[in-house]
Amino acid sequence: MRLILSPYFLLAVTALCWSGNHVLGRAVHNDMQPFSLAFWRWALASAVLLPFVARQAWEYRAVVRRHWPLLVLLAALGVSVNHGFLYLALNKTTAINVGLINAMAPIVFPMASFLIDRELVTTRQAIGISVSLAGVLIIISRADLAVLLGLRFTPGDLYMLGAVVVWAVYSVLLRRLPPGLPPMVFLLVLCIIGAILLFPFYGWELAARGGFAVNVPNLLTLAYIGLFPSILAFICWNEGVARIGANKAGLFQYLIPVFTVGLAILLLGEVVHAYHAAGAVLAVIGIYLTTSARRPVPE
Repeated sequence: MRLILSPYFLLAVTALCWSGNHVLGRAVHNDMQPFSLAFWRWALASAVLLPFVARQAWEYRAVVRRHWPLLVLLAALGVSVNHGFLYLALNKTTAINVGLINAMAPIVFPMASFLIDRELVTTRQAIGISVSLAGVLIIISRADLAVLLGLRFTPGDLYMLGAVVVWAVYSVLLRRLPPGLPPMVFLLVLCIIGAILLFPFYGWELAARGGFAVNVPNLLTLAYIGLFPSILAFICWNEGVARIGANKAGLFQYLIPVFTVGLAILLLGEVVHAYHAAGAVLAVIGIYLTTSARRPVPE
């Protein structure tokens, strides 16, 4: 039970859920448009949460009303913009490029923390970030420098870069949440506001490009992304960030490409290579170095 309640375990679960989201998002990009995925993801999450959280949300309506500007900003950043950009990226670029750009997140997090909260990074944390990044690059490049040098970036990569920056800002701003707001109430508000903000883009996409086929694979995809990356992962992420801070939590983004490779091996029958193990070990070592570092005190 102590392990399950650990913020590090919660953040690892988050990375696993989001890895599945990346794999599925890329797999269905020819069948489901990006804003359709984003809107129905959060509309479904809202529908699932509402029966369980509605009464508590009503009890805390005064807190929600008092802090509505912050809640709308967090929903816009963490739900609407971030996931709109993510699915646009998966629709326009390769999974390798998405993994590579996503691996930049732990570098962006300290920048956002410093600009917003003046939070500094220790030498040990910087080493940890570098070691984890090296591990991720080994996995993505298959330990072949020519693969990295041969990567070609597309407009979709810019969407993914935007998603990374927006997510870093969202995570840093999480610490501004009122302490009396229950996590599940916050998540429900986040889902509802995010779906509302996405609806105009979904409507435009529906009119311009049409909807998606209502079949078993698409419905299962929506069920997964509406439950695991949206509800479970966000609960774990928000709690983990609240307990250890955005800089340390950001390192767990390095696990996403590691888990993505693992899922591809498990679900798609891809072969395990030595560089997979080497990259995963470096990523874990880097996370340990960073999460075990003491936070510096600004002068």
